[in-house]
Amino acid sequence: MATTDHLSQLVMTLESSLPMYLVDSGVQTYPGGDDIRDAVSRLVDEQRAIVARSAAILEEREVAPPPHAYPLSFTALHDVDLGHLLPRLVADLRRQAEGCAAIAAAASKRDAAASSLADEAAASARRHGESLERLAAGRPPPCRRRPDHVMDLVDSHCHLDPMRYGADLPDVLARARAAGVVGIVVVGTRAADSEAAAALAARESGIVAAAGIHPNDTADVEADEWDRVVAIVERGRAAAVGETGLDWYRTTAPADVQRDFFDRHVRLAQRHGLPLVIHTRDSTRDVLDLLREARARGPFAAVLHSFTGTAAEAAEAIDLGCHLGFAGMVTFRSSATLRETACTVPLDRLLVETDSPFLSPEPLRGRRNEPAHVIHTAACLALARGEALATFAAATTANARRLFAL
Repeated sequence: MATTDHLSQLVMTLESSLPMYLVDSGVQTYPGGDDIRDAVSRLVDEQRAIVARSAAILEEREVAPPPHAYPLSFTALHDVDLGHLLPRLVADLRRQAEGCAAIAAAASKRDAAASSLADEAAASARRHGESLERLAAGRPPPCRRRPDHVMDLVDSHCHLDPMRYGADLPDVLARARAAGVVGIVVVGTRAADSEAAAALAARESGIVAAAGIHPNDTADVEADEWDRVVAIVERGRAAAVGETGLDWYRTTAPADVQRDFFDRHVRLAQRHGLPLVIHTRDSTRDVLDLLREARARGPFAAVLHSFTGTAAEAAEAIDLGCHLGFAGMVTFRSSATLRETACTVPLDRLLVETDSPFLSPEPLRGRRNEPAHVIHTAACLALARGEALATFAAATTANARRLFAL
């Protein structure tokens, strides 16, 4: 039965994710888009048939599938630059087709009938990959405007200060807007980048700032840094307080210093009625305990950003009134447990984020992250939760707008 379930998941990936490339990326709005759509549709139909036949062979002969034979990645590419999209699309389709070939190859070890199926799967992967590569070679120039059908998204946590992006920042913002990112929360980690975030929010629409000192930096703050953070908040230049929290993974700051600064941030947020942006690394239990103490003092709002805790910790955070933000890590192949945890979170408490320039999602790992990539995390979570991407995007966007007054 496990084999059947695995193959059913592959069929769902082929049926659901590949058409999403075409619907959500606006490929059909480009010259030659119809040809690309038709080529992908033919591949989906062929691979679906191959998977179904492989499923029957494997189940009948009780053959275990080989490792890594199943949907090797879920990617819902949402890049307005078709020149970047098509090569990625080609690579992903080739991997998925090769996965089908591997399934058939496992069955072929038992009988000759399955061997022809393996040959057919391999030929399909090769033929369609070459066809799409030819289409990619004739791609049109990049598009810099937002297609009319792109859904709204909010990147609820990123670091866009000039120290990290420099002269690229205008292009980064343009790509985000073209990809449907209507709101960005730019989060500070020291006084300087908190001030930069506030300045960026003051001159750019759809951007708000969070001011704070990251727990890993609390041991070497300058004498006036905390006062500068407080000043940003008191002057109404921040929509949130943070990034704050506790980090027991690194040892750059003593635990007592981190706790002191976390308490300062919590009290500052409560005093001004602003949400907290909280970092937890190997520290979720202690953070929740401190938040429970804070709740006894008065109400607060908070997001546990880039959440990686357990389902039980997620439930406790929800009970405390927190939101949970999920970043690119939830898209990683190794993050099945984290995706399961995300499925337990009520939709009205979910946020999506990039944590740019860090934590690039699949299929962009290894590249500098940016807000336009938040679609990958949203698409992965929507698929895992069995929700329409448009519904999921609308809900998480509404959540971020309420929390951060966007």
